[in-house]
Amino acid sequence: LHCEDAAALEYPDGWKLYYWHGVKVPERIILAPETITAEEIASEKNAEVRRCMLERFGRENFLNLPSCVKVHSDDWGDLYRNDEIRDRNGDPYCFVKVVNSTPEPDGTFKDYILRVHPRCKTAFEAVQSTFPRIERFAPAVET
Repeated sequence: LHCEDAAALEYPDGWKLYYWHGVKVPERIILAPETITAEEIASEKNAEVRRCMLERFGRENFLNLPSCVKVHSDDWGDLYRNDEIRDRNGDPYCFVKVVNSTPEPDGTFKDYILRVHPRCKTAFEAVQSTFPRIERFAPAVET
């Protein structure tokens, strides 16, 4: 289910459901995306809803916030830190921007922003931290 400017599903009794690319989101995310704040994105507990909020807010808008600083870049991505925005634990909001290595049907490559722990110092370390069950993150080939 998906609708970018109205309920994705509406019943005759008026009950409505709002979805963004298959993810159920609060009504405001669809009907009033201009009201989404960076602080709300950072504090959202549900990763999929957070991703939808970020898409509606605009990834570039988020990256271009004055308080958002690129800490490190390497072949794995770009590590950012925002000391003004705090996550739900009170930590600075840190994330790594990565590019999906699988092309979309139109041939483009999609960017993703992944929340990481503020202790991460490099983009590689940040990406590695998103694979917590792997002893040693050292892929030979990226597919």
